[in-house]
Amino acid sequence: MNHYTYMITTPAVDAQCMYIGVRSSKNLPEKDAYMSSSKPLRAWLKQNPRAGRKVVLATWATRAEALEHEIFLHDCFDVSSNEKFWNQSKATTTHFDVTGLKRPQSFRDAIATRMRGRVVSDITRKKLAAAAVGRTPSNKGVPLSEETKAKLSAALKGKPGPNLGRVFSEESRAKNAAAKRKNPTKYWLGKTRSEEDKQKFRAARLGKVTSNLTKALLSKKLAGYVHQIVECPHCGKQGGETGMKRWHFENCRDKVNSGISVTVPTGSRWVIS
Repeated sequence: MNHYTYMITTPAVDAQCMYIGVRSSKNLPEKDAYMSSSKPLRAWLKQNPRAGRKVVLATWATRAEALEHEIFLHDCFDVSSNEKFWNQSKATTTHFDVTGLKRPQSFRDAIATRMRGRVVSDITRKKLAAAAVGRTPSNKGVPLSEETKAKLSAALKGKPGPNLGRVFSEESRAKNAAAKRKNPTKYWLGKTRSEEDKQKFRAARLGKVTSNLTKALLSKKLAGYVHQIVECPHCGKQGGETGMKRWHFENCRDKVNSGISVTVPTGSRWVIS
């Protein structure tokens, strides 16, 4: 088997005039008729037979050595971004690097049409989940650019939350309840924010205005909601359960004088002992 790297030169077509590749063949390099794996170049050569000129750059004892030379040349000329090359991607040790490659809009539309409405089977989902276990995301620790943030913001602006109107199954509710019972204490309970953090939070919220859409969604969500009315056994005050838990029961200022111990469990009931 003969291993070699080669270059194809063509008359300039939209500035493209060169192609660098690697080949393994039983034939001698000078007698091998193979030209390229590049679809655009192959299509052009089909329409323009004998217009391309093939030059053998180097011969190698193994395929691995030939690949190393191709990778070196691709990096030197940055073929994936260089307008003079027919190559659409740079070769690497295991795959092709398409960094810098811009697909035409027709290509993107074809992929979008093919993928639209596609339903992934449960078997495929399990395989994807198993393959992702223990894998570090490629974008972990990589900060988003301001341009990307602006695009994400524009795409999500005005859209309702993903869980709006969603009804959770009894199984999901039971799992959430069990998780809260296992760790009822909030992770920030008892922690004190530094002045630096407070200033950062203040600066992040300063000048922000809640949109009318958000106000309408909050209003719709809370419409008809009635607080559970409870009574503090220390001072006798009645009020909504949420606010009463904060300022009464165990935190009531009259608790010392009453001599009553009160426990307010999670939920809408309180117990006097």
